[in-house]
Amino acid sequence: MDSISADLPQETRPAYERYLNIPVATRAVLTNKVNDYLVTVLNASGENEFLDYPTAQRISLSLIKLLELCPEEHLPHVQAAVLYFVNSDDASPDLESILGFDDDADVVNAVCRFLGRPDLAVAL
Repeated sequence: MDSISADLPQETRPAYERYLNIPVATRAVLTNKVNDYLVTVLNASGENEFLDYPTAQRISLSLIKLLELCPEEHLPHVQAAVLYFVNSDDASPDLESILGFDDDADVVNAVCRFLGRPDLAVAL
């Protein structure tokens, strides 16, 4: 898993590794997944006042920028971060906790550092 492994929190590694081995989708498909999920989070935040929509929004912006800027050979890592964000089988359920997006941000931040783009990291 390259040198990113040591930078990922232990509890995020199984899902990240699983997503890293999925055939890579196009950047447009991945961007749509991010945008669609952000709409899902926004809708859910209307029913759950503790849902951290601002963090989800920051993660989305970072992922979309990574999708735009990353070299083709690193797209599997960005896709893994996208899938970690949009799928619910990760370390902390996104829509059930005020801290639900913290693990997603940790994964995105690890990918940002791995790609030499700490400027796109998500502030928590």
